[in-house]
Amino acid sequence: MKKICFTVENDGFYGSYYECSQQSDHVMIGLFGDDPNDYMAKCGAKWLCRQGINVMAMSPGKKDYSHVNCPIERVEKAIEKCKSRGNSYFGIMGMSTAGKYVRRMKRRLEEKPHICKYKAITYEYGTHFVLPESMLRIALPVGLRLFMRLMFRSAKEHPKECEQTRKDIDREIRKAIKIWKRCL
Repeated sequence: MKKICFTVENDGFYGSYYECSQQSDHVMIGLFGDDPNDYMAKCGAKWLCRQGINVMAMSPGKKDYSHVNCPIERVEKAIEKCKSRGNSYFGIMGMSTAGKYVRRMKRRLEEKPHICKYKAITYEYGTHFVLPESMLRIALPVGLRLFMRLMFRSAKEHPKECEQTRKDIDREIRKAIKIWKRCL
């Protein structure tokens, strides 16, 4: 997995491009944490590269978690860079607290005209880490269940249900990626 870093000063946005080892013209804009070079961003990029997807991890600035404040022009600059690297198909994926906005996003997509295909899924049980199970296993190959129970009340009170949620998210995202790569 090859990595190229970008800065606001030189490139118009802050991000890291992770190019997967296999040839791909699909890229995921990843909002993976407070920095495109932190551990969770690298784990997210590694997971997506294993799915055959290049990744442009972004944040508004260095160690800046406020994705909702990222100027759209910076995303446009990132897309331009991705196009210059041979990418033709674009997706966007958020991690962690980005998952709490699903209902609002779904409502907006239903209200405003668009041509995007999307699937909004909510779960009764889950934790702050709204991530695919296999992605979390990259980040925490040993002790994931214990970590989740110690860190999150829902995982402590409903460990099986929360694990099932992560496994379902894993299955749904992998299925969506396969359809995305095949249909275009």
